[in-house]
Amino acid sequence: MESTTRRKLLAHAISSFILGLIVYLLLSLLYWVDVLPHQKYALWMAVAFGGVAFARGLLSMSKGKSDKSDQG
Repeated sequence: MESTTRRKLLAHAISSFILGLIVYLLLSLLYWVDVLPHQKYALWMAVAFGGVAFARGLLSMSKGKSDKSDQG
């Protein structure tokens, strides 16, 4: 694996983790004001949101790679 690909993958992973953490904190705030019945809902939604963000980043990386190969 190239170092630039590895760096991009790590950047996507870190940004997805931070995004999931922000979502978890916001949803925990909703639990605190009694909008969500259980805090585990906030955790699972944050994990799902971070996973989707990471998968979207991986797809954009793979599409960018295939687009470059089609042009050359």
